[in-house]
Amino acid sequence: CWKRNVEILGNKKTGQGLSEELGKYIWLTKVDTSQEAPASKSGSSSLDKLDKRELKKFENIWLETNEGDWKNSLLMLTKYLYEYYGQKVIVLIDEYDHPIIDSYVKGYYDDAIDFFKSFYGTVLKDNNYLEMGIMTGILRVAKENIFSGLNNLEVHTILDNEFTEYFGITEEEVNQAVKDFGLEYELEDVQKWYNGYLFGDRKVYNPWSIVNFLKRKKLKPYWVNTSGNELIKLYLRKLKNEIFDDFSQLLNKKSISKRINDNMIFENLEANFSKNIWNLFFHSGYLTLAEEYDENRNDVSLKIPNEEILRMFSEMFIDLYFENYDIFLEVTEALKKGDAEKFKRELNKILLENVGIFDVGGIYKEQFYHGFMLGLVIMLKNEYEISSNNFAGKGRYDLLLKPRNIEKRKEGIILELKIVNSSQKLSENEIQKELEKECNIALKQIEEKKYSSVLKNAGIDNILKIGLAFFGKEVEVKFEREK
Repeated sequence: CWKRNVEILGNKKTGQGLSEELGKYIWLTKVDTSQEAPASKSGSSSLDKLDKRELKKFENIWLETNEGDWKNSLLMLTKYLYEYYGQKVIVLIDEYDHPIIDSYVKGYYDDAIDFFKSFYGTVLKDNNYLEMGIMTGILRVAKENIFSGLNNLEVHTILDNEFTEYFGITEEEVNQAVKDFGLEYELEDVQKWYNGYLFGDRKVYNPWSIVNFLKRKKLKPYWVNTSGNELIKLYLRKLKNEIFDDFSQLLNKKSISKRINDNMIFENLEANFSKNIWNLFFHSGYLTLAEEYDENRNDVSLKIPNEEILRMFSEMFIDLYFENYDIFLEVTEALKKGDAEKFKRELNKILLENVGIFDVGGIYKEQFYHGFMLGLVIMLKNEYEISSNNFAGKGRYDLLLKPRNIEKRKEGIILELKIVNSSQKLSENEIQKELEKECNIALKQIEEKKYSSVLKNAGIDNILKIGLAFFGKEVEVKFEREK
């Protein structure tokens, strides 16, 4: 057995200049550590097969001494395992690009590439002890960089039809698992929360989310993609003006048309930030295909796959354009209590004090306000089931909050948003009249379209209907209660 969390850069004598954090990502593992490794027929241990020179190399790694040959450590491990078991070794490397992405974000990318070129390259190229190697990651790394000279590399991506059923849990497997755990009544909700990934021609679910749902029996976000998360945040900060319209479209559960480069390599990400960020979102699992992939088309339709990722996108939106979630505490508290005056006052304060957010594109669009309100109400996700742009009654509502605990007699909440768009310059009085008119239209729409039917069918009789109207930084709010 060789299992070690190798701290590559705690040692200044390595001369690599890498951060010691790189060591977090390298694990060399063979056999279950709860059991001892099998002894040979003679009763000797695996170390007995090593000569003094090899034993010294082994101990330098195992004891993390200054003389440890970290770059060749994985190659050495395959040699030792081959000599002990008499069989060639299969090497599985999950998230091989994680430490590389981390090094880019934290500023030691060149040193990391220098290390991993040897660490990965020596074990995968011309290794007589290797049966095969399998690596997973979200980004391609150029062959001429890390994998120099590796000619027999086969790449399979989520756009291929081959092996796509192994990238996650299939629809059939999820259906069976839900039945096995006695959760048939949850099936539709499970699909809404965790379904939606289209890999090749197969629908695939995120395994981590499904496994945690089956274990905890609660529908909530379980997955945050740690591999690409920091890199995505870095790009978002650089591109928040350029991607605003697309970001808002996605929050409204609409698709966007983008070019996806299946051969995009990490080294080219900076060549065109505004285009490549969508490749990063797609390959990281934040977006999926809205329709089956056609390799003859230049662009593909991308969408947010499910409710889990929609929540994550909403929080990203608020972090990006408002930077501070705490400013929403007062307004969400007023919303829960149905305090119309305080809700309006706190909402207006947020809009007035965050002047910079309205510089995006210079145009006040419905998508922005929808993303803003969705990000706001997401803070109540522990107390309410939150849905947006879904069908109810005779139409599609903007936002709906359904109490999780009906017995506490909390109000169900329906919010309908309207935007005052005027090419003419309006006086303050005219703006106020337009805002009030749009609020009344919103409330009338909630009533005529019978949006409250979805709450009544769930046994919720106390319903708070809210009409909101926006014009730049101005907002008007009107409440009505249905009992």
